[in-house]
Amino acid sequence: MADPPECKLTERGAEYVGKQNVTMSGVPCLPWLMIPSSFLYNGLILRIPDEVDGRHGFCRNPEVRDYGPYCYTSLEGEWGYCDVPFCPTPDREKCDVRVGGQCVSPLECKTDLKGKAYIGTKNVTHKGHKCLPWMLATSLTREDPFYGLQTYEISEAYSVIITDAVTLNAYTILDDMHPGHNFCRNPTEDENGPWCFKSSGKGRDFCDIPTCP
Repeated sequence: MADPPECKLTERGAEYVGKQNVTMSGVPCLPWLMIPSSFLYNGLILRIPDEVDGRHGFCRNPEVRDYGPYCYTSLEGEWGYCDVPFCPTPDREKCDVRVGGQCVSPLECKTDLKGKAYIGTKNVTHKGHKCLPWMLATSLTREDPFYGLQTYEISEAYSVIITDAVTLNAYTILDDMHPGHNFCRNPTEDENGPWCFKSSGKGRDFCDIPTCP
């Protein structure tokens, strides 16, 4: 039997049954059966599509979290997303931006003043800071900035509240998330336009995105 693919077909990747067992930040996954039931509520362990035994510590998405497979890294409930990329397109071409699972050609300019609809591939701020992958932001805090109503602080000087796209339909990133997605976006509809968290983990910065002609 062939090994399962090490990629996801959908943004949430609930179908993934590969062997990835570390988070994006390199922290080893704990076996699912070791995690306290207080975190795996309502029989979530039963939603894992493959058989779970005492050694099963592979990245999965039983909660169907927005941005893909994850795993728990401590008995206190700390967790992180895993580096599970999208499966290649049928023609094997590189695809940086997807919407609803479909590859789209990125538009490298703003169609509105705030750049809310911008889904280009700019990933360096106007001050030259490299952008942090959006999914990796969860490794800097015990809370997930995109799940439920939570406050995400990566520096004393800045905090942002982001609400879950499914439950409240507010502050969303319009294109699909994947581990390499560190492109400037404006989920908070900031007046200054698209921005990103700096790869240093110290605050955020805005990006220089031109307005479309």
